Amino acid sequence: MVRTLESDLAWHLAQQYRHELSEIECHTVFIHLGIEDYVPAIIGVLTALAAHRQSVPEGTLQQLHSWMGLYHWHTHRDLVDRVTPIRVDA
Repeated sequence: MVRTLESDLAWHLAQQYRHELSEIECHTVFIHLGIEDYVPAIIGVLTALAAHRQSVPEGTLQQLHSWMGLYHWHTHRDLVDRVTPIRVDA
């Protein structure tokens, strides 16, 4: 189950945000996906999104938090925080 969550998340991020990645970033992410090395693929997409100040939708954010909860990837929490949309109460 854990591997499936990680795989699904990595592929979702790569496909959803491939146009936000540079050519080199895109190749690197898809190489990692091809060899089933999902953590660097996820981190690669998040790093690119954070650099471009892009946010992700709530559903994707929930997937990221679930993934981080399973792995305790607190070292990458800053990346998730950087792609979290800023909420303004109306």
